[in-house]
Amino acid sequence: MQYLTFKCPSCGGSQYRTSHYDVRETNPHGAVCIFCKSGMHLLHRPMSAIHQYNVAAR
Repeated sequence: MQYLTFKCPSCGGSQYRTSHYDVRETNPHGAVCIFCKSGMHLLHRPMSAIHQYNVAAR
């Protein structure tokens, strides 16, 4: 299982909305920052790093 993590290149935010109207070649998921309306960048994080973070937080 892979988790998708998005980051805004303009303001650094991580909250987004998705819309099929915003899907483009550069933004295939249609994710847009809710703060500045920029297209989000996808961050690839390995599953082991996510699992390691969740275990350490407990």
